[in-house]
Amino acid sequence: MLTTAMVMIACSIWMWLFFLRRFFWKADQSLCHEDSGCAEITQEWPEVVVVIPARNEEKVIHQSLSTLLEQDYPGRFQVILVDDSSNDGTVAIAQATARERNCVTLTVVQSTAVPVGWTGKLWAMTHGLQQADISMPAARYVLLTDADISYEPWVLRALVRKAEDKGQHLVSVMALLRCDSRWARLLIPAFVFFFQKLYPFPAVNDSLDTTAAAAGGCMLVRRDTLKCVGNLVLIRDRIIDDCALAQLIKSRGSIWLGLSTAVRSLRPHDSLNEIWIMVTRTAFVQLEFRISYLAGTILGMSLTYLTAPAALVIGLFTGTWGAVLGGSFVWGMMSLAYVPTLRFYGLPSWAGLGLPLAACFYTVMTASSAILFLSGHGGQWKGRTLVRVAQIKNRNSSQSIQAFTSQARTSFFWAMALLRREQRDAMFAIYAFCRTVDDIADEITDPVEQRAGLNLWREEIALLYKGKPRHPIAVALEESVRRFNLRYEDCTAIIDGVAMDVEGPLQAPSLVMLDMYCDKVASAVGRLSVQVFGLPVSTGYRLSYTLGRALQLTNILRDIAEDAARGRLYLPCELLEAHGIAANAPLVNILQHPQLPKVCAALGTIARSYFSATEQVLAECPRQRVRAARLMKAVYQISLTRLENNGFRQTAQHPSLSRGEKVRLVIRYMLF
Repeated sequence: MLTTAMVMIACSIWMWLFFLRRFFWKADQSLCHEDSGCAEITQEWPEVVVVIPARNEEKVIHQSLSTLLEQDYPGRFQVILVDDSSNDGTVAIAQATARERNCVTLTVVQSTAVPVGWTGKLWAMTHGLQQADISMPAARYVLLTDADISYEPWVLRALVRKAEDKGQHLVSVMALLRCDSRWARLLIPAFVFFFQKLYPFPAVNDSLDTTAAAAGGCMLVRRDTLKCVGNLVLIRDRIIDDCALAQLIKSRGSIWLGLSTAVRSLRPHDSLNEIWIMVTRTAFVQLEFRISYLAGTILGMSLTYLTAPAALVIGLFTGTWGAVLGGSFVWGMMSLAYVPTLRFYGLPSWAGLGLPLAACFYTVMTASSAILFLSGHGGQWKGRTLVRVAQIKNRNSSQSIQAFTSQARTSFFWAMALLRREQRDAMFAIYAFCRTVDDIADEITDPVEQRAGLNLWREEIALLYKGKPRHPIAVALEESVRRFNLRYEDCTAIIDGVAMDVEGPLQAPSLVMLDMYCDKVASAVGRLSVQVFGLPVSTGYRLSYTLGRALQLTNILRDIAEDAARGRLYLPCELLEAHGIAANAPLVNILQHPQLPKVCAALGTIARSYFSATEQVLAECPRQRVRAARLMKAVYQISLTRLENNGFRQTAQHPSLSRGEKVRLVIRYMLF
């Protein structure tokens, strides 16, 4: 009876997959030679720049690069190879390959050290895009491709024609993976089949459907659209970056994803271990690091792929012919659905009978991926471990947001660590949001990309308050918004404050302008925080006003040299001119002016007045609700005192508290 019920469930699943999942199994979305059109057509072909991030690819770079340099594209195109800290002969072989073909279209650039919050590949691609803006500013398209992908000579032409003729903002091709070994023939076609099932290509290619996906090995993107979505800024920490980029771009226009035998992966998959590493690197990421999703996946894979063979075997041994017939029917159905993918890989139809075995391996690999990530060894690729970046993607992200916050090693973490769990989670989510938005102004140099990044966060906050957040940090904020009634206006004020840095940058603002800036970047954070602390509105907003300005002015006094390196000077023009310093003077002259310490002392006096006002507000509040605020105030007051004692001299070392001082303050303000 149980066996019959399980078979019925499996049969229902396959009926749905076969008829109601956009016929994904047909594998009929393909890029073919006919899509390339005629190379001699009279239309003007747009400029294209190809960006290849490469890290230790000496075994394949000659072959893959050769196929790109030999494209018969009628328009102008250039290839940019970004060396992502290779320690082999990748660069030398690439340069030799270009010389062999008397090629002047290859540019090699070096990627710098990967900053916190970026994956190495996306950081390297960002360098390539920056070089593209210099060497080919008029390029309409950029082809983002991997260093192990080879192309038939007509492929670039076909990609551009499909984008131009259909108005596609992204055209992506899933490369034909190598199937040279028994393990590869068993598992690689199944990998492609599962990907199509997860992201049905007809749904991806339907502009009215929200399904979005891409294959990172080959992605032709409109350059203006890529800039409009902030280039790679909003996905800089994504391990599955191709699908994340596709989601961003589909919010701006239609995309296309297909298969092609003309785009081939050169990376071998000869052993089970190589395929195992490929799958475990991203499987748990795809499940958003959720244990519940992992459990559901294991159950779903078992029901979908293992029930039929199990029912058939059990039926044969027990003489239950209903189970035999049901199991045979479901097994035959899944094998039939698998045939088009097998044919794409040149394999016989009878190989479809091995799909349950392949599914069993993938289920075990997914569980293995979860174990690796949870043990801190997930996402390893070419000597890098991406688990720290990936942890923040957890949609049940209270622990991962906390880890992200603790890595900053700021007083904020210590101030929030002893709050109640729901308050702590909310404050860590607020911090992660503020930090991410602030990084757009601090880590990105292109003003166009900065504006695009901020505009996307405005859209994200709007979606958050409609109950449809997309970014993991916005997802983490969603519960806090509901629980603590956080205001939309305060979230957007934080973005507007960062925009003042982007549009300026601020240099010697008036006192009124500086006060407005402090309100947006600091007091707005305070207004969100006091909601979490549970303070009455009037008292909480007065505390936000005074403490926010006190903390921000202290930050300004502490970071004068660092801000100046970014072209910013927050010291108000009235104070500068009162001490004989021209507000419009070059920053280097202002920093070296002998009267600068007096200007800082004057601004320090204003900060002191806000600290005093904060003390009065805190006296009105229940002590247990403002412990975090009292600790923050104490930490920053100590910093201000040390700046004053140092005569506000500009040094490379910021005044900071020792670990022992932090512990004593935590004990004093948080526990008593």
